[in-house]
Amino acid sequence: MQKAQPRSAFPYLGWGVAGVALILLAVVLLWPDQNSAPSAASPPFATAPGASQAAGGTGVDIASMTPRERADRLFDRVMRELSAGDTAQALAFVPMALDAHALVDEMDADLHYHVAMLRLLAGEPERTRAHADTILSAEPSHLFGLHAAGRAHQVMGEEREAAGFYQRLLESYEEEFASGRPEYQAHAPALPYMRRDAENYLSSRE
Repeated sequence: MQKAQPRSAFPYLGWGVAGVALILLAVVLLWPDQNSAPSAASPPFATAPGASQAAGGTGVDIASMTPRERADRLFDRVMRELSAGDTAQALAFVPMALDAHALVDEMDADLHYHVAMLRLLAGEPERTRAHADTILSAEPSHLFGLHAAGRAHQVMGEEREAAGFYQRLLESYEEEFASGRPEYQAHAPALPYMRRDAENYLSSRE
């Protein structure tokens, strides 16, 4: 049997922004940063060299941020632009967000998931899978890693592999949800969307 050809990171682009959100994940559009994320009406960066378009005149001093704060802010900005329907603007911020993440010395599961989703948005599902593998090598049942791996295989047209990761996510969900991982607590509203994503995909294959 001939292997399915890799798909675009935006296979549902013809459906509009809602379709794009589905193939990334519905959760990223509701990805809260409870500690530092500004409101949707308040862009994260003040005018600064190389970041003037991201600024929006909020008075935030980018030089005073830690590398982690800059990475979080730019990821949030990409996701807010996507949720607002401005796919072109979201894509424009992806390289800057990836550069910011590369400057963080210690990448945890949360940041690896950020990069995985940014790579998926950039049309690089193989690199999404690599970050999922990094998460899963440390924690084989981590929901972020399982979801990112499932998404990567789904985009690449590897349905059996995608279904396997989504099934593992559902089997691990209750125990992981109750584990109290800091990243789960910080993004608690996102987790049910990951489960729903897996359920919907598996149901579509029945």
